Amino acid sequence: MKVFIFLFSLMLTVNLYGQINWVTDYNIARAKCKQSGKLMVIDFWADWCNPCKSMDKELWNTSQFSEQDFIALKVDVDRDKATPERFDISGLPTVIIAMSDGTVLWEKSGFSDAESFLKVLRSIPADVSNLYRCYYDINAMGKNSKCAFDIAVEFQRLAALTPDPELRSRLSEKNTEFFKKAIKYNTAPELNQDAELFLLLNEIYSSKPEKVLHKFNKNFGSAEKCMNKDLAHFLLANCYFVMDDDEKFSSEIAMVSDKALLEQWAFLCNENK
Repeated sequence: MKVFIFLFSLMLTVNLYGQINWVTDYNIARAKCKQSGKLMVIDFWADWCNPCKSMDKELWNTSQFSEQDFIALKVDVDRDKATPERFDISGLPTVIIAMSDGTVLWEKSGFSDAESFLKVLRSIPADVSNLYRCYYDINAMGKNSKCAFDIAVEFQRLAALTPDPELRSRLSEKNTEFFKKAIKYNTAPELNQDAELFLLLNEIYSSKPEKVLHKFNKNFGSAEKCMNKDLAHFLLANCYFVMDDDEKFSSEIAMVSDKALLEQWAFLCNENK
């Protein structure tokens, strides 16, 4: 009897399609995500869906995935009614990238070519365990500035290290959301200045760097007046980099000693080669 239960459980949780190890139960996938520190990729499909069959053939059932940096959940919408309803699925196929609690980070419906999906899937961070630690801290502690700030910093770090611009943009949206929460909660006001600097950093690539410099000079005066001088110099370095001012960029980046910020910068430089 125990052997039968084990085999049934194995059939329920894992199916092999090409290089993907699929889980077919949402709650088991969530548990695997939290335990492994990985994000979840959900493929909503059905037997009668021709684009789903094309996706299986051209994407999932190929050798494109030599290593799997995510937990894969394959949901048959005719067999599992609850999970599609939870994610408000209206079309097939739909692919979602989510955190272990089901928070959606990216979503795409329909299938026309594999490459548009591959660019995103190959950019999924392999380890988000630190994000989960911060995220579940705030769930336990409620409206806490330090928790919100830690989540935002981790989202921003992951965004900076994500090659695909589409997924990077979604991660940046999340860090903006949590930096604003950190300021709003105001349980740790000493973090407010850092949160404001990080929010300005987000603006550099979405608006003119000259505008960010104006805001910085108006609100802070100079990097030396900021409590977090490394972050301030890093912000200015990014501004001058986008403005193609090599001399001022070199001067500012030389003032940064924070290893995490320099790791982000090294990755961005490599991506822009």
